[in-house]
Amino acid sequence: MPQRVKGVTNPTTDKAKIIFVEAKMGHLLNPFPYYLGKMASPLVAPYSASKFALDGFFSSIRMEHSVTKVNVSITLCILGLINTDTAIKAVSGILNIDASPKEECALEIIKGGALRQEEVYYGNSVWTDLLLGNPGRKILEFLSLRSYSLDKFINN
Repeated sequence: MPQRVKGVTNPTTDKAKIIFVEAKMGHLLNPFPYYLGKMASPLVAPYSASKFALDGFFSSIRMEHSVTKVNVSITLCILGLINTDTAIKAVSGILNIDASPKEECALEIIKGGALRQEEVYYGNSVWTDLLLGNPGRKILEFLSLRSYSLDKFINN
């Protein structure tokens, strides 16, 4: 499976790095957008902005792959508060919700990747998938493709 990596992403650093992967087939699993990339929240504006950016970037790459028939799927994992030492310490005394078990979260991420789902929602609410999954966005994305000259786009 020939691959060419044009960059690397390390979400734990402050420096923004972008990945571009060209491959014949495969799957890119991005477990970093969190809920804060789908909804606004106080006290975390810069963090939330970076998560919205990841959603926009990877969703755009997913659409480009779909249009150009590149067999690389992308799964965004939209996670709530997960019971890790770092997360619990960060929200201690600020956020009053129960954290979800990290082991169950890991299994949901793996399942979503194996099934090539576009998005995996995991958190402490049964409403999350229904409320954050935006069917209006999907319809608008589909309709917006009519505005493109796809022959030029694909051959570019």
